[in-house]
Amino acid sequence: IESNQNFSTLEIKDGYSFNSGFSSVEFCNVPDKQLCQLTNPLILVTDENLSELNKWIRVFDICITASRPLIIISDLVEGQMLKACLATNAKANAGLKEGATRLCIISPPGFGIERYEAMKDIAAACGATFIRKGSEFISEEIKLSDLGSCTSIEVGKYHTNMIDPKGKEEDIKARKEYL
Repeated sequence: IESNQNFSTLEIKDGYSFNSGFSSVEFCNVPDKQLCQLTNPLILVTDENLSELNKWIRVFDICITASRPLIIISDLVEGQMLKACLATNAKANAGLKEGATRLCIISPPGFGIERYEAMKDIAAACGATFIRKGSEFISEEIKLSDLGSCTSIEVGKYHTNMIDPKGKEEDIKARKEYL
């Protein structure tokens, strides 16, 4: 008697999910599923409106130097900054290496104070510095350590799933206690 045994494995990983997705289908790299899937991305979390490329070019430089994709979680990305994001993503999707990195812009979840608190949660979960409007943070001086990370991320039109976010345990615990 021969038995056919099928084995399934289930791997459980830490993650962080929220109900908000990409700002444009132009960032989808799995078009048939309308998803953006990136591995080991760097994550910028800010409530600033990003429009001036020269203020944020350092973020692109860090990602390109580290050969890592970029996730931007921001209230609004427009003008020169949006054009640069679309161009560098298109270059990366076309297989060009020089001056290109895959990226995705994500709209933060919620509105008003709820959005502000959600962005602080996201920053804590992935280990990013939350760059707030009106803070003394100088965008031109951003460092790799100011950007968060996770093992992988999946972004759809209405959802984002971060797998194994790299936040510091003490920051996550502080956010939990605050809530």
